[in-house]
Amino acid sequence: MDPVILYGSRYGNARRYAEVLGEREGIPVLPFRQAADLNRFDTILYIGSLYAGRVTGLSKTMRRKDCAGKRIIILTVGLADGEKEKNAVNIRNHIRKQIPEEIFEKAEIFHLRGDIDYRQLNFVHRQMMKFLCRQLSKIPPEKRDEDTQYLIDTYGGKVELFDPGRIEEIWEKICETKQAEQRREKE
Repeated sequence: MDPVILYGSRYGNARRYAEVLGEREGIPVLPFRQAADLNRFDTILYIGSLYAGRVTGLSKTMRRKDCAGKRIIILTVGLADGEKEKNAVNIRNHIRKQIPEEIFEKAEIFHLRGDIDYRQLNFVHRQMMKFLCRQLSKIPPEKRDEDTQYLIDTYGGKVELFDPGRIEEIWEKICETKQAEQRREKE
């Protein structure tokens, strides 16, 4: 497997995950905008931050001709717990709208959680979060799910969810999947 890690990051979480994995595994790491020729790689790991349902830089990257026929692994980074089925489905549905269907069908998708410091957000993102939390606060407390309440409770503060151990767990799953595919091909 000759992989490359591309990332799309606005506040640094996706970049940090990419660097942790790249350094640990000796895989080249590039911001998606600096990825020139991807033809020499057979696997693209794309790590991108989630904002309003979109993965930073994913659409632009996956529509390139030199992504066709490659093993695509997408790791999203956001506040939502991607281990929860409802969140995972929502994230996958948004990704499906961003990339060509033939890539989406083959892509392996994982989710990582990242930090947020509301003081560091740009004006637009601060306003988006303010609007979102205002809307969520209108939901009666007894009808709020855990994620909704979490966003309300942490709004305006600093939340630290970056977990480098989690990317190592995901990498192990990725390697196991590749090894299983190779065994099936030999049979």
